[in-house]
This record gives sequence, structure tokens and C-alpha cells, in this order.
Amino acid sequence: MTFSSVVKKEILSSKSRQPCCRLAGLSAFIKGAGTLIVENGTIGFSLSGDNEEILKSYSEDIYSLYGIKPTEEKSKKKLKLQFLSDKSFDVLKDTGIVFSSAEGLSVNLGIDKYLVENDCCKREFIKALFLACGTVNIPSESGKSGYHLEFVFSNFVFAQDFCSLMASFDVLSKTVERNSLAVVYYNSVKEILDVLYLLDAKKSMVGIKDVYRAREVSNNINRQMNCELSNINKSVNASITQRNAISLIDNTIGINSLKEELRQVCVFREKYPQATLEELAVYLNISKSCLNHRIRKIMEISKNLQ
Repeated sequence: MTFSSVVKKEILSSKSRQPCCRLAGLSAFIKGAGTLIVENGTIGFSLSGDNEEILKSYSEDIYSLYGIKPTEEKSKKKLKLQFLSDKSFDVLKDTGIVFSSAEGLSVNLGIDKYLVENDCCKREFIKALFLACGTVNIPSESGKSGYHLEFVFSNFVFAQDFCSLMASFDVLSKTVERNSLAVVYYNSVKEILDVLYLLDAKKSMVGIKDVYRAREVSNNINRQMNCELSNINKSVNASITQRNAISLIDNTIGINSLKEELRQVCVFREKYPQATLEELAVYLNISKSCLNHRIRKIMEISKNLQ
């Protein structure tokens, strides 16, 4: 089961039964997963999706409120419920999707503000909309893809109204066009947690926090290992350079011709080729800065002998 499916299952279990909230949720779900139908002068709508449990849940709400039963069309991956009766127009009108005007019937592309006057109704609208057209992804333990939550809208008027709705809860949204559709998305852990909170997906919030912590620990370990490997490589390269310089001195004037303090450095470097400067300084019983000074002198002598 995907993380999106887990979140949706949790949201579905917390659907509100308050009359005002049910209407707001129904409006969001029809707008997010529905298509208007006109057939033989009758105005209706269909609901489509790949999650039968969610579709049946809202179908039951429609039957409970309006007494309409849908006809079903099933394919391998999707279920389509068609609501076409003398009462289907009432559903669309009550949910603020269509309205009468001087020019006749019009479609409301955005959100009916009267349906989302209360915070409880706003949240139910957001929850139903996520069930209709939302997805959320979190990286697997070894995955490279990031955190991403999005809602896909059929038009930008609806998307902008939704962004304003989210802003009323101090959640800032980003919008992008994709294949002529408007996509509102969130791609930081904090933003996604804020949205999940509004969706009443408390268990999913805990899950995403656990994944985030595990990934941070893994990243910190990798960074530490990379740093240590880099330091090892530097130490090895420095040791090779120093030993080459010592070899040149020994083959020309001999290391015994050097001052005793420099000769000791040469002897210990040859004896402990893998040692870091810190370790070499301990063997010689001198400070690291003192050792650095002596190595610079050895490198200078080697350079003059070339």
C-alpha cells in the first residue's frame, strides 16, 4: 500500500457527519473527481477514481441526502459512478457547482464561499479534495526522490481559490501548470506536515516524522563517513609526498646529514607510513605545529636538491 493510500484511508475514517461539513465535503469531492453530464435535457454528473472505497463512501452520502443511486461502469483500474436523475441537478446546485443567472445556468469554476464559512467546513472541504485529487509521496529509506504532496485541479480559478483557503490556515501553497492542469503542491517536510494536520491524518504525520528522522540519521552518517574518507585520502597523499622527499634526500646527501630533529622525523615517517600528522606527532613526543614546521624544512631541502 502506498503512503497516499494510507493517508486516504485515515482521512476517510474521520469524515464529518455534520450537515454543513457533509455538503462542503461533497462539493469538494464532486469538483475534484467529477464530470458534468447533460443527457436528454437532464443535468447530472459522474465520479471516477481507482479507489472504490472512497467512491462508494461519497455515493452513500449522495443517496443519504438525495436518494439517488448511481449506475456503475467498471474497468480494470477505475470505477465510474454516474448520477443522472431528476434530483442530480439539486446535488450540483446545493454544492455550489452550478447556479442560475440571468443568462441561464452557469458553472462555478471556483469554490462556493458560503460552503466554507466555518473552519470545520473548510477542513472537510480540504479532506474531501485530497481524497478526490490529492497524492503524497515520501522517500523510501534508500530512495532519492523527495517529499511531495499535491492537489490536481481542472482549472486555475479553482486552484487559486484553494490556495486562498489554505492561506486562511497560514499554509502557503505553490502552483504550477502541468499538461493544461493546475497543480498546487508542497515539497518541504514542514509544509506537508501542516497539510496532513488539516487533513486530520495524525498517524500519517507520525509516520512521515519517523521517515524524516531515519533519513537524517542516515545522511549524517554518510556525511561523516565521506569526511573521514576525504581526510584519509589527504593523509595518504601527504605521506606519499613526504616519503618521496625523504627518499630523494637519502639518495643524495643521506638523512644522517640532517639535523637530529629532522632525521628523527624522516625515520618515523618511514617507520609509520600510514600515520596521520597527529599520530606521528605523538610518536615523536612533539606538538603537531612543531612537526609541521619540521616537515616543511624537509620538503624545502628536498626541493633544493632536485
